[in-house]
Amino acid sequence: MTVPISPHTPAAELARLAYSPETGLRRQVAAHPNTPAEVLGGLAREFPAEVLNNPALPLLRLATPKLVTAWPARALEALSDLPDAPDWLLRVAAGHPVIDVQLACVTHAQLPEDVLEQLASSPFWTIREYVARKPALPVPLLERLAQDRDYGVRITLAGRADLSDRLREQFQRDPHPLVRAVVQLHADAG
Repeated sequence: MTVPISPHTPAAELARLAYSPETGLRRQVAAHPNTPAEVLGGLAREFPAEVLNNPALPLLRLATPKLVTAWPARALEALSDLPDAPDWLLRVAAGHPVIDVQLACVTHAQLPEDVLEQLASSPFWTIREYVARKPALPVPLLERLAQDRDYGVRITLAGRADLSDRLREQFQRDPHPLVRAVVQLHADAG
């Protein structure tokens, strides 16, 4: 049984307890408002919900606006993977250079439009293709993705039921035969 950590425990002691072999102690440290920011970053992979709900996190972010960008990629991935990840965190994850962090972000069912825009500009075609699968994309974003350099993104778009006639015609002339085949397949089925 893990003994509760006192609310008055100093930061230095919490930093030491963060390396305890006891999972329950580490979990308490992740949720404790006196835990130093860098220690939270180290604990976020194992205890993302506790770190995200740590009452000091909003103040730490105010003091250091780019705080979470300095945390390890696996920590951001775990935080972004939470179903209740806040929009501010999804914005950070969408611009992260590690694909696993972007993937944890793009798999959310509902994303703000600016996060979708950011993910649609990802250097990773798989992330852009995942955006192309999202329902009810804004028309400007559909049109931008229709110009994607990777045919995998264009194939996904070509199979959308909500494709405009203009984009359908564009895909019928696409340089890649698989994109043209998907458009034709959907035309024959409809």
